[in-house]
Amino acid sequence: MTNNLGQVLKDIRKEKNMSLREFSEYLSISHTYLSKLEKSTGIDSPGDTSPTISTLSKIAGALDIELMDFMYDCGYFSEKKVLKSNQIDLKQYIKQIESDLLSIPNVMYDGELVDNTDLNMLIAGLEVGLHIILRKK
Repeated sequence: MTNNLGQVLKDIRKEKNMSLREFSEYLSISHTYLSKLEKSTGIDSPGDTSPTISTLSKIAGALDIELMDFMYDCGYFSEKKVLKSNQIDLKQYIKQIESDLLSIPNVMYDGELVDNTDLNMLIAGLEVGLHIILRKK
């Protein structure tokens, strides 16, 4: 799985005919950070900038794109699991997230490296949480 966030951002910026500084203001992020994101070659490359989900959400919001669609377009997910325009099969989606996360060599959360054991606990927590919610109904 390859992250092409940098290329997506660069393409959108060029479509909007904006300079790096103009586009960074439009997205409400610093121009130096945008430059780093645009130069990023992928999540597998050492030294690349890995934005937080909060930053991705902020960028997607500024571009008026749904976060999950933006992340899919940038290569964070290998396929969409949308059933209808407003529905998703969470069980399949969690399996896809698990597969995607475990295929990434260096997953970070808030600047800290997350190992596969912790990722598996996260996935299990999602599944348990969904079971609890569904049993309440």
